[in-house]
Amino acid sequence: AYLDFQLEERTSLNIQLMDTNGKLLQQRRLANLNPGNYQEQFNVNELPTGLYFVRLQAAGKQSVIKLQVQR
Repeated sequence: AYLDFQLEERTSLNIQLMDTNGKLLQQRRLANLNPGNYQEQFNVNELPTGLYFVRLQAAGKQSVIKLQVQR
């Protein structure tokens, strides 16, 4: 699965992939990213079909995106 996102300022970014119970499945910390568009790939091959959440945290802001895994 690919995650596209845009940063408006230089910052570090924390990306978390969680199940519907809030259990942390994967986490990435990307440091010192410049403003611009980015794409990050998550390996979801080991995950069962279902709904997941991706939380992005940067510069005191947070966004949550739904991710549907289907087989």
